[in-house]
Amino acid sequence: IADADYDAYPHTFIRHKPGQGDIANAVAKEIEEFYPALLYSNLSADADIDIVLILGRDKKGGLVSEPVVDKSKARIDVLNGNGIAGSAREIADLLKRNGFNISYIGDADRYDYAQTVIRYRSGNKDVAQLVADEIKPKYSAILEEEPLLDVDIVVVLGNR
Repeated sequence: IADADYDAYPHTFIRHKPGQGDIANAVAKEIEEFYPALLYSNLSADADIDIVLILGRDKKGGLVSEPVVDKSKARIDVLNGNGIAGSAREIADLLKRNGFNISYIGDADRYDYAQTVIRYRSGNKDVAQLVADEIKPKYSAILEEEPLLDVDIVVVLGNR
């Protein structure tokens, strides 16, 4: 821990060595409530330190923050509604890699969905929106609330 070489950085930023991006992202996530950080992979591979955090003058005011959405809690079914072999598995794998809880992968009731639809049970709109954001730009989804779903979220993949 030391003082920066300049005390008026307008933005907080995190510099890291190649291969340390995951740790730098975790640090950024931990401080984002008070300091929105910019990440740069511009430390040389042979630097003595893996990550440098420089706090800027962009500290957020107040102590109230948005509630954190736990995307791993919602059970998600991914259904193939476009007839393209493997599309449901591909999207389910993408979502799972990014921390979502996939409970079922299969076929929809039909294969002629023009638009991807994300149906969500009441109280799961925030996670449904995260799912929609994750599958862009490959699929542009419409969100629909359905209080009587058996799971929290159902993704029906369409042609777009």
